[in-house]
Amino acid sequence: MEDKFHILGSWNGLLCLFYTDQCYVTLWNPSIGLEFEKSPALDCFDDESMIMYHGFGYDHINDKYKVLVVVRRSLNERMTRMYTFGANSWTTILNFPFDPTRWVGKFVSGTLNWVFKRGVSPNQSVILSFDLIKETYKEVLLPEHDYVEVCDPIPMLGVSTLAQLI
Repeated sequence: MEDKFHILGSWNGLLCLFYTDQCYVTLWNPSIGLEFEKSPALDCFDDESMIMYHGFGYDHINDKYKVLVVVRRSLNERMTRMYTFGANSWTTILNFPFDPTRWVGKFVSGTLNWVFKRGVSPNQSVILSFDLIKETYKEVLLPEHDYVEVCDPIPMLGVSTLAQLI
C-alpha cells in the first residue's frame, strides 16, 4: 500500500507531514531521510471529514514543534486541534475562528497567521494570529489602505526574510 500524505508546513529543514490513510502527523528531514515520531491518530477523521486549514511552526521557548489543524467534521461542525511534538497527544483549542481566506498559516516569530474576511469588502479583513507559546489567538487589524482590485479580491499574507549583505 502506498502512503498518501500532505505537507502541512516546513520550518528549519523539517517537513510536517499528515498521512491521510492513518490520520497522523510526523516530522521528516528530507536531506538525511530521517522521519521522527508519529503522532497518535487524529480521532476526528472519517470519510466526510477534512482539514480546512492548518499551520506549522516552532515554539522557541519550550523548544517544541507544533502543528494546528482545523477539521470540518460536517457542514456545521468544526474543531481545532493542536499537536505538540514530544507531548504524544492532541489538544483542543476552544472557540477558534473559522473561514480564513487561505488554507496555510504563515509562521512568523512564534505565531501562525491567516487573513480572515470580516465582511464583504477586503478592507474589512484582519489577520488572525495564533501564539504557539501561549496557545492563544488574537486579531490584528490590517493597515488602512485604498483598496484597488487588480487580480485577486482577497488580501494575501506573505513572509519575507531579509539577507544582510556585507
